[in-house]
Amino acid sequence: LTNSSALCLIEGDLGADRPARAAITAGMVIATGLSDAHRLEDKAAMIRSELTEKILDVKREKDLSWKAIAEAIGGYNQIFITTALLGDMPLPAPQAAKAAKLFGLTKSEEKMLTEIPMRGRETVMPPQDPTLYRFYEAMLIFGPAMKETLHEEFGDGIMSAIDYVVKMEREPDPAGDRVKITMSGKFLPYKYHEPKDGAQASGARQA
Repeated sequence: LTNSSALCLIEGDLGADRPARAAITAGMVIATGLSDAHRLEDKAAMIRSELTEKILDVKREKDLSWKAIAEAIGGYNQIFITTALLGDMPLPAPQAAKAAKLFGLTKSEEKMLTEIPMRGRETVMPPQDPTLYRFYEAMLIFGPAMKETLHEEFGDGIMSAIDYVVKMEREPDPAGDRVKITMSGKFLPYKYHEPKDGAQASGARQA
């Protein structure tokens, strides 16, 4: 049922009752997410995903590795540069300029690389891709123990994924090389509201 056909049904049922028709029409717009802002947001997301596809096409044509791309653009580690080019982080202007030269981007596309993105928009949960699912599975299994250990060591809070660095390395092993992932995030304690009379101000545990 399209929005136009739904409106025709509403008009037929309600006749000249314009206030009721207007209220239902407004409700349909809200319920189906068809506001102008939502349309513009979808259009912007589509354009950014197209830019990602363009970058991937050039990567294939030039037979570039992500390692070579990160070295050419510089400034940050490979995971960060790759994340930015895939659309989930912005690139500062100097790195965006180098990326534009490497991939033959227009000025508008170069500017788009510097814009703060709508992160995680394309991610389906749980992930369908086997590699992404293994990361998800690792958190499902080991996450509760990591949470307990974090609270025991640091207190009541979380590890930031904003003040955060992640890197991946290949670790040689006679039984088969291993994937080594290091996550380093600032501990952010919960703030306890309006403490009085010397009461504890946050969940932070002293080292």
